[in-house]
Amino acid sequence: MARGDGKLYLRGNTIWVRGSINGKLYRRTTDKTYSSLTKKWFKTAKGIDVLKAILEEETSFLSLKNISLEKFGLEVINLTSDRRKESSQKDTLRVFHLHILPYFRHYAMSDIKPIDIINFIKQLKEKMSEERVKRAKNILGSILSYAFDNDIIEKNPVESKTVKDIKFNTKPKDNRVYTTDEVSLMLSKSYGWLRVFLEISFTSGLRVGEVMALKWSDFSLEYGLMFVSRSISKGIITEGSSGDKNHDRPIPILPRTLEVLKNYYEVRPSNEWLFINKDSRPYRESKTIVDYHFKPFLESIGVEYKTLQANRRTYASIMSYGGSDLSQTKKIMGHSENSNTINKHYIKQGVLNNENYSNMANNSEDIFNRMIGHK
Repeated sequence: MARGDGKLYLRGNTIWVRGSINGKLYRRTTDKTYSSLTKKWFKTAKGIDVLKAILEEETSFLSLKNISLEKFGLEVINLTSDRRKESSQKDTLRVFHLHILPYFRHYAMSDIKPIDIINFIKQLKEKMSEERVKRAKNILGSILSYAFDNDIIEKNPVESKTVKDIKFNTKPKDNRVYTTDEVSLMLSKSYGWLRVFLEISFTSGLRVGEVMALKWSDFSLEYGLMFVSRSISKGIITEGSSGDKNHDRPIPILPRTLEVLKNYYEVRPSNEWLFINKDSRPYRESKTIVDYHFKPFLESIGVEYKTLQANRRTYASIMSYGGSDLSQTKKIMGHSENSNTINKHYIKQGVLNNENYSNMANNSEDIFNRMIGHK
């Protein structure tokens, strides 16, 4: 219980407050300067309420200062979860619990120094890929960045020069595409569900997880339409869009693909999912398809493996060099009209062969001759 009504008073031009709470006398600055703007507040404010507010803020700050890395780290990871897909959020928590927390559990956040981060990274490099080590470093850096912003630590040790100077030998992403000759060979030599999987991939540019998650209810074979409604990644089914990925869009089906789908429908292995594993459930991970089906198939026909994701880049490249409207390609692939992702990461010149170049030249000549009236 508070005793007395407290009192606001001046020390020079600074407003202070004095009061007794639970038998203990406190004096605190309000950090306000006495002026024409604070004059009225100085005369009317209840000193004891001002004092209580200051003491509560101090208690809260001291509590935050002593918060553990475990509690604060989990709070940050959950606070920022809307930036990640569900699978990425689970992986972030996994890295935190399995790697970051065991190493730093007995550290106060304010005691973590750059050399501790360097030793942590060195230890991880002995048992993990460089890419995973870099991910762990970035997760820890994000947590400590929040700690710095909230005055829990004076600086973020991950941002120090010595930590930033650490090199990671991460492999560059394989951004190659399959050539038009390779696509033709794949589609002519494949059969069964894999033939349908590849047909849809190469003619619609769907993400691998979107193809894996297709259901028969997503198709209107009568009208030649496909409705992308979900995606599967690491066993997690995501309905609708997530983050910057639009998993909810209609796509016109090419006549050739429609014929393949109609034939497949007659022998469909499931009345719900297009593609199922040996347990009659949809594939949980694309790695299963790659390791047990796609790679062996490519090896059997003499085509170099360039990832399953390359099918999507191949589609974008074929459409681009074939003269398709880029804005339409973006819609089909699930990118906004203002996005530049397709131009930067998907369209690759390696998709073309010599005959393609010749056909492009002939098409350009036809357009040029028509426009100038040449016969």
